Amino acid sequence: TICSKFILYNYAKILEQEGQKAEAYKFNVRAAKWGQIVENGRAPAKDEGHIEASYYAGGYLWDFEQSEANRKKGRENREKYNAVPLLEYAARMGHAGASFLLWSIYSNGYESGGKFSITRNLWKARRHLQAAADAGHLEAAEILKSKNSGKA
Repeated sequence: TICSKFILYNYAKILEQEGQKAEAYKFNVRAAKWGQIVENGRAPAKDEGHIEASYYAGGYLWDFEQSEANRKKGRENREKYNAVPLLEYAARMGHAGASFLLWSIYSNGYESGGKFSITRNLWKARRHLQAAADAGHLEAAEILKSKNSGKA
């Protein structure tokens, strides 16, 4: 729950950096409300803004390029590893884009050279591709269609 507030605030920062101040303000308000709900001991309701923030934050972390300085020091790129739980949450809540990105992640896996690897898992990949198609993701539906007809 603190993590949820953190996700919303960080997504707001990303939006601010991209010059989308009005959208960033909305996510800052959501983060503040999320914090109040949790502090009052109530479970928060399913919030579309929170799901979207999880998807965008996860996608941002997955695409995050590790700095050259950290690469030279041999530090692992943990951002990719941290992206998966955010994307999994959004996918569980029915986000088609998150499911589609997870299909790609699990289809290919990720090897960091350390303990932050993501194992290739074709079963999970197929499940996420199907979920993305079921949620209306057109590209996922096309991929499934071609796989089922034996073209891919």
